[in-house]
Amino acid sequence: CTAESFIQVEYGVRVQRLGPPADDPRSTQPGAVHYVVMKKQMTGSGWKSQFGGADLQIVELTDTYKRWADECSKAFGGMEILAVDGLHAKSGEDYIIELNTTAIGILSSMWEECSEFIADLTIEKMSGIFCPEAPHVAPPSRSGAKSTCPGGGESSKMTKGKKKEGRKKEDGKKKKEEKKKKEEKKKKNK
Repeated sequence: CTAESFIQVEYGVRVQRLGPPADDPRSTQPGAVHYVVMKKQMTGSGWKSQFGGADLQIVELTDTYKRWADECSKAFGGMEILAVDGLHAKSGEDYIIELNTTAIGILSSMWEECSEFIADLTIEKMSGIFCPEAPHVAPPSRSGAKSTCPGGGESSKMTKGKKKEGRKKEDGKKKKEEKKKKEEKKKKNK
């Protein structure tokens, strides 16, 4: 990063946070917030040290890294998905250099776990917007999350059949529209 000319960097850090805003009472419930901390040991060279690659290792969540993520969540209106990038200098000091919203760089080894958190957050948020009178699920279920809308709502995991059925209907509509346009074009050319 451009800080390299000012800071002797030992390694980079990315702290990911998924969950209710830090000032939300639900965030104190066990399992409600998901943190992942990655140590980025730069392997490249040049003015941007991550060019050429970086060795990523999952490391322990420290009180400092937790505070970074929680404070960023609060400072920016209760962000529920974020990643804070930082640098650890050879002097031992830590510097925050960037806050990412949805571009948090989920590791492939963490994809399923993180995706479940994101899906549950989305369903809970949408239920609160579209069905405000319904009770909210807290903490998120992490599996088979369902809408809290009255009338039962369906699982967030649509069946393959329903997805195909929806696509077929859309494809049919598109074909009809294209056919109609071709017929109109022919009439104009006559």
